[in-house]
Amino acid sequence: MDRQEAARLLRRELTAYARRSREDLIALIGEVAAYSIDGPSGASYQVEVEAHWDSEPDGVVRVLGSIDDGGF
Repeated sequence: MDRQEAARLLRRELTAYARRSREDLIALIGEVAAYSIDGPSGASYQVEVEAHWDSEPDGVVRVLGSIDDGGF
């Protein structure tokens, strides 16, 4: 896996979530968004994004993401 490419792709994906409204993010709590994206190199990556309450309900919403190419 090209770690730099994966990091750029994940940053791009999370930036899109950062632009969403608080209400949109709250609606994602408890769900896992899992999808595939292709990098400029042609490699396919699996992305997973989750939203959680940071420390208490109705507080800060934290969005976490991970990316993997399916290999070891």
